Amino acid sequence: MKNIDLKKFRAQNKLTQEAVAKYLGIRQSNYSKIERGERQLSKENLKKLFSNKEWNFDNCELPESKERKYTPQHTGSSELRALRKEVEFLREQNKELKAEKQQYWDMIQRLTSTK
Repeated sequence: MKNIDLKKFRAQNKLTQEAVAKYLGIRQSNYSKIERGERQLSKENLKKLFSNKEWNFDNCELPESKERKYTPQHTGSSELRALRKEVEFLREQNKELKAEKQQYWDMIQRLTSTK
């Protein structure tokens, strides 16, 4: 799993730091530190962030040279691998749901344009 550029993620989804912080249940100042790389996102909040099906994470990966290593405190490597797997699964699920949503939207457009 690549690390995401949280600033790019927010811009792409038209979100403020305050909105993301509120969603995660943390203070905006703490979220700002996470975005700058001064603090790390807890694994619970990472899961929460990726579980939101309405947000788009496409093209939000950090370039290799700027990639920050996500190493939560007190997390063993097997636990981290499991978390990465789960995040990848959630990303895939998110893409599938978006495709399904688009299919429904297209169907609605066809049905309403024939009237």
